[in-house]
Amino acid sequence: MSNRFEKLYSLSGQLYAPSSPVIITAGALLKDTQTGKVLAQLKFKNINSKVIKAITVSLLPHDTANQPLGEKETHQILDLAANRDSEFGQKTPLYFSNNTTRAYQVIVEEVVFSDNTVWKTDGTPLSELPAQKAASETLVDAELEKQYKSEYGERANFMADTCFDLWRCHCGAINNNNEFNCHICDIEKNYVLAFDIERLRDNCNTRLERAEREKQEALAVSKKRLTKVSIIAAMLLVGIVLIRAYISFILPSIDYKKATDAYSTGNYLTAIAAYEKLGSFKNSKEMLQKSFSSYADLLFDEGDYQSAIEYYGKLAGKNPEKEKECHYHLMLAAIDANDWEQADEEYSLIKGYSDADNRAVDITVGKVKELVEKKYYLAANRLLNSCPSKDEKILTLKRDVQYLLSLSYFEGNNGQSQDYIKAANGFSELIGDEKYGAEAKEFLYLCAVQIYEKSSSKDKALMYFEKISEYKNSKTYLEKQNKVSGKIASSKKEASLSLTSEASSEYIPKLSWYIADHVHDETISIDGLRGPNGEYRSKELFSHIGVYKDGQPVSGPGTSEGYKIVCQSSAPEIISCEVGGYYASEYWNTITGTPHQEGTATVTLYLYQIVSGEMSLVDTWSWYLTIIQ
Repeated sequence: MSNRFEKLYSLSGQLYAPSSPVIITAGALLKDTQTGKVLAQLKFKNINSKVIKAITVSLLPHDTANQPLGEKETHQILDLAANRDSEFGQKTPLYFSNNTTRAYQVIVEEVVFSDNTVWKTDGTPLSELPAQKAASETLVDAELEKQYKSEYGERANFMADTCFDLWRCHCGAINNNNEFNCHICDIEKNYVLAFDIERLRDNCNTRLERAEREKQEALAVSKKRLTKVSIIAAMLLVGIVLIRAYISFILPSIDYKKATDAYSTGNYLTAIAAYEKLGSFKNSKEMLQKSFSSYADLLFDEGDYQSAIEYYGKLAGKNPEKEKECHYHLMLAAIDANDWEQADEEYSLIKGYSDADNRAVDITVGKVKELVEKKYYLAANRLLNSCPSKDEKILTLKRDVQYLLSLSYFEGNNGQSQDYIKAANGFSELIGDEKYGAEAKEFLYLCAVQIYEKSSSKDKALMYFEKISEYKNSKTYLEKQNKVSGKIASSKKEASLSLTSEASSEYIPKLSWYIADHVHDETISIDGLRGPNGEYRSKELFSHIGVYKDGQPVSGPGTSEGYKIVCQSSAPEIISCEVGGYYASEYWNTITGTPHQEGTATVTLYLYQIVSGEMSLVDTWSWYLTIIQ
């Protein structure tokens, strides 16, 4: 598999399900780095006597925490002609529909044989087939292993065993339980499974004792020949001394001269091979280092910088400056070839060298342009933000990418969800830009309108209108908010209410509704209101609410007459409110709010007069509360 595919996961062993005509001998989970798709690669092995011509397999995808990722996905591998023990399927990619898959289970659903008979699964996923133990692992002793092969044949490299509905021969072949002889070596099933290590050890000892007797008999015969051999040996000894002298000095001297001649004529590879062979003879080690250095310099001059780095690295004293110079030239070559990843890798090895830091700007520019061409604006923006350079090319590119990313958030395309706040944040940074200023102002206005009209974040919308207060009707939105703010401010003072209904005027001609204190908070933190067990607690919004006449609280007659205050929230899912007492004449009432999640809600007070059991609305009062995390 080429470098295009990144391996995410590999099977740890073979997989099998009872009665299945196949096992999986290897498998992996791969990611296509060009398309982002995730696929499985499986190698099947036919363990049935019939020829397989097709197989249907299902994959159960799991996430990185090995939790299921939806339904199984089924694939077919067709046009096969797989005999017994042959492997297939490894060249057929099995793609997943969910690219977050990081593990999987396998179910072999159906196998079709060449005689058109079909095997079907009972739905059991394949599980791990334990590895068969090697004979050397079990027997340990080399002589025991030799005896094992003597009795069971040279193919006996494993210990025979049973697993699921299979038995595995000592030759490694996998057989079904209904097969009484191994389909490879033809040995009987009962014979190999009845293996007795103690019997094997006794047979081994008998063989070794017999061998020792034969050795001693041979030794006695050899002693008789020793006298004759001694004479011959003396003659050979002289010859050996002469040969050793030739090998240890004369031959090395000849090779040393050849190495020196090769070095002198610039044939450095030949010299290197010769000096390495000579070892410590004369100054061969010193000449080997000189050969490395000279050859590295030659490669550098020829422009083969990668090979030069290899030979500079062989020097005992190293040559870091030369190696940096090689990496520098490799970086320049990668830049010229638009290979930005390679250029970045080379730059990481030589930061601070020569003008490498300046050329790093070209690498960043190239990588960003490549991302922009693919419309990966968010990735391009992150890369630029991580670049500390103040180079004009970087700054210009930052503005270009900022504009494209903000436009993507505005339109909801190129992989970005529509988000007017993120778009507005981006456009607001470009208002004063010479190139994008006019367009940025228009888009910021459009974003602010959408945020103001369609979300609860009116404060954010007003912040954006403030930035472009002179543009179009931005002032209109700001004036709306100023009116609301004025109402909040005036509500903190006494408000005279004239009751005009006939019933009201008979009861009391004029009332004054006081809010003795004031709104305690316009911004409430959810976390600041958590109790000892993590529960939310209510927040007192304001207190001392009542109906007053001439500065004194007014009490109605019993429960049938008086004044009632009702409090409502426009978004109970953000904050719910309640009044502390039922009648406004109980003037120590409080209004509390319990926050539930982030957002902005309008809280409204309604004042009702009750006359003869009938309620009539007197006045309303509203203000905004912002709930933050």
